[in-house]
Amino acid sequence: MGSQTVAVDSAEMSAARDAFDDLAAAYRNTGEPLSGATEDATSGAGQFAGQLAPGVSTFLARWQEALSVCSTSAGLVAANIGLLDADVTRVDVDASTAIVL
Repeated sequence: MGSQTVAVDSAEMSAARDAFDDLAAAYRNTGEPLSGATEDATSGAGQFAGQLAPGVSTFLARWQEALSVCSTSAGLVAANIGLLDADVTRVDVDASTAIVL
């Protein structure tokens, strides 16, 4: 294993890195639209808003945490593409992608 050569097309490696950067950014950018959607759900509940609000807050907090973990994970993958050793402290998330809910 130590004497084998690893050949990688730099364009393919760059495309893979960009794809994971975009995925990380998409996860990160989902939090704000999700927050707005939960506010809309609460305000649209009318007389039941008081009963809905605690569940909406819990829902939002859990999804924001899950999206944060996914964003960090995708960023770590992107940062380590092309390296022969994984560096879990290196995260470089591209902020150019946003998704619309």
